[in-house]
Formats: sequence, C-alpha cells, structure tokens
Amino acid sequence: MSVIKPQEINLDFTQNSYKDIVIKQNDINSRSVIVTCTNNGMKCPLDMDTQTCNIKMETPDGRPIYNPTTILSDGRVQIDFTEQMVLVNGKADIELQVIDTPSRQIIHTMNLHIIIVSNVYPNNSIIAAPEFDAL
Repeated sequence: MSVIKPQEINLDFTQNSYKDIVIKQNDINSRSVIVTCTNNGMKCPLDMDTQTCNIKMETPDGRPIYNPTTILSDGRVQIDFTEQMVLVNGKADIELQVIDTPSRQIIHTMNLHIIIVSNVYPNNSIIAAPEFDAL
C-alpha cells in the first residue's frame, strides 16, 4: 500500500503543459503520476491492447532514461518513478512516447517539467559507528 496518492495530470499531444510535478530525491518505488493524454484539450485514452507507452527523460545530470509505463484499463497512463529517475536533484523534462502497433505510428506528448527536491543530506553520508547500548 502506497502512502502517497498518485498525482493526476493531463498531458497534451499538441499544447504545452505549464504544471510542474514535484518529487522528492531518493523516493524509490513510492511516487507515481497518472496521466490523462489529451489532444487539443480533448481526452485521448490509450488502448492497452494495441498501443505501448514509454517515458523519455533526461535527468538533471544529463543521463537519458527510456522506461516503459503502464497503460491502465481506462486509457490513462501510470508513470512510476524509479531510483535512477530521482537520484539527482534538479529540474528535468519528461515526455511520453506512444507507439501504435498496427499502424506503426509514433507520437510524443509535449514535455512535462519535474522538479526533484534534494534530501536534507545525501544518503551516502550516513556512516556506521560503534554501538554500545549495554553500557
């Protein structure tokens, strides 16, 4: 059971989005976004039987990410943020790539901006220390 409710957004194939998604650095397998794809503002549900959807992202430190997403039964898309996607704090753009299998057409959404907020201190700064609880 996830503690955090997925964020729900619309992402258009032809019009730019102006909403930022804020994600906390190093949150692993706990954050997701549910996307309703639109075309000129009109809902454009994807077909899980004939289409695939991938997320394309460039991390704030310049690494490319190309991961599959999940097309839900209602035609929306679920993006689950992996460890590599939220490893580095900063701003990043993502887009969805939809591939229609029968026609072999490929279409991309407009970019969505995400902000990866840094942790208070890096996880790798936690070090092991002697422990003497019995004293």
